[in-house]
Amino acid sequence: MASPDLTAEIAACEADLRTCAAAHPYVPLLMTAPGIGWVVAYTIAGEIGAIQRFSSPKKLCAYTGLCPRGRQSRRNYQRGALAKNEP
Repeated sequence: MASPDLTAEIAACEADLRTCAAAHPYVPLLMTAPGIGWVVAYTIAGEIGAIQRFSSPKKLCAYTGLCPRGRQSRRNYQRGALAKNEP
């Protein structure tokens, strides 16, 4: 069980992070995705940094490693595991 001092310090840190997250321009947009709360949204936004540094959505996707592998033939499309594509 955490001491009252530690609990208060954790609560203060969380309040500071919430304030920073609320001020970040990407966080509200990221939170519209199912399953992404403010902590994960703030983490993603921090990892991406300035989105303008990517010349295309494809390059952003490649940077994050969230590009699914796919194999397509005439009528079939098979999705594979995520691939880290080079931009």
